[in-house]
Amino acid sequence: MSILSFEFIFFFALVIISYYLVPIRWRWVYLLLSSMIFYGLISLPYLFLIIILTLIDFFIAKGFVLEKFKNRKKILLISGLAFNILILFFFKALNPVYTGLVRLLHSPDLKTVSPLFNLILPLGISYYIFKKLSYLIDTYREKHSPERNYAKLLLYVIFFPEITAGPIDRAGTMIPQFTSTRDFDRQQILRGFQLILWGLFKKLVIADRLAGLVNPIFNQPDHFGAGYLALATLGFSIQIYCDFSGYTDMAIGIGHTLGYSLTDNFDRPYFSRSIVEFWKRWHISLSKWLQDYLFLPLAYYASRKLKSETVFKIKSDLLAYGFGVMVTMSLCGLWHGFNFTFLFWGFLHGFYLALSFFTRKTRRKIRKFLKLKQFPVLDRFIQISLTFSLVSFAWIFFRANSLSEGFGIVGRIFLGSGTGADSSRLLTLSSTGFSPTDFVIAAVAILLLLLIEWFLPLMKFGKRIRTAPRWQRWLIYYAVIFIILFFGVFESDIFIYEGF
Repeated sequence: MSILSFEFIFFFALVIISYYLVPIRWRWVYLLLSSMIFYGLISLPYLFLIIILTLIDFFIAKGFVLEKFKNRKKILLISGLAFNILILFFFKALNPVYTGLVRLLHSPDLKTVSPLFNLILPLGISYYIFKKLSYLIDTYREKHSPERNYAKLLLYVIFFPEITAGPIDRAGTMIPQFTSTRDFDRQQILRGFQLILWGLFKKLVIADRLAGLVNPIFNQPDHFGAGYLALATLGFSIQIYCDFSGYTDMAIGIGHTLGYSLTDNFDRPYFSRSIVEFWKRWHISLSKWLQDYLFLPLAYYASRKLKSETVFKIKSDLLAYGFGVMVTMSLCGLWHGFNFTFLFWGFLHGFYLALSFFTRKTRRKIRKFLKLKQFPVLDRFIQISLTFSLVSFAWIFFRANSLSEGFGIVGRIFLGSGTGADSSRLLTLSSTGFSPTDFVIAAVAILLLLLIEWFLPLMKFGKRIRTAPRWQRWLIYYAVIFIILFFGVFESDIFIYEGF
């Protein structure tokens, strides 16, 4: 049941109408039942899987504070983490690893390999497993006490607005909200519906329209020239952002309508001036998770192991950072899927981050030599453009059907349209079904998105609309609804990140 499906709209309408009729003290129970029904309608067996997995974590966390386990807390933690990671590995990696081994041992050209198990990936497993891991680690670190009520822990894990694709909230910030006063707040509900409308605009008007350009070209890249491949790469950069951030806006908006504050997941990432800044703005809840539970422990571990201040004339702190960030981002790639394309995408971002850290002094000298600080607008434009170009380059491998195909696309873009194919047989844009009208609608919508995001910190559009006179406010709402209904593409209700 996608968040864009008619079934979900009907489900959410029932929940929001009846939610504020339930006594305040029982609303979290009502949300738990609603979330279980939501997930159970998608897959009843996997609902029981979440219930059992969460129950195991509940007892492991309780064991951290029991006297008889005082000297075995670390063993309990490792057991809990290993169990959750094995479950994630079983569902996400077992068949891809098995397929890879069969092809390696038998024939690399083998087109089809029967899966070891005919498993359907449980919806949202990557997100709720990461929630459970953070709960165990934070409880072990005594950042918060073990949750005494299993039902509240289950609600934290299965909360329906964010179960399918995040954000990855922490137990310490989310669980206390379930029992605090959640009374009717008109401003918060208005903000929630604003976010839902904005998310629908990004998803239906931009992302799904761009899919009509991106998918045909990436599905048969050998049939398109360099210009079209570059255009599809640019299109995918915008598509995946609008698709994922559109979902996040809707999820956070639904949370607001119910009186809950979910973690912001995007902060205008394509206006970042460096790759480091990009990862502070893109998929923020995952970036923070990776930083707290993977990168910092890995970097500290490497730093402790490197006894001397320098190794091969390279400072130990640089090597520790490089090791931590490369491993972290490679694992981030594998988190998206056990595929060489995702692994290489993660590796590329790790390389970007490590290179940025290693060359920070050199880049400072170059900027000083070119006197770019005297031209702040130009300086910012160069940095944003370079960062966006690097991110878009990496998206090629994220979207490509295989690693070799990804390199083929890169070769065709940079070496010319005739590379690897008969240029006389290359397809044109009309063959994708992406019409000039589609192009104009997408271009205008993207321009509107960029303008709003550029001026968002200064103008604070959401707050201005909420506090505007009623006739102005509703005129804007109806205008956005009209744009969505008239210019939106309603052929698909699938979000890209629901697959992870």
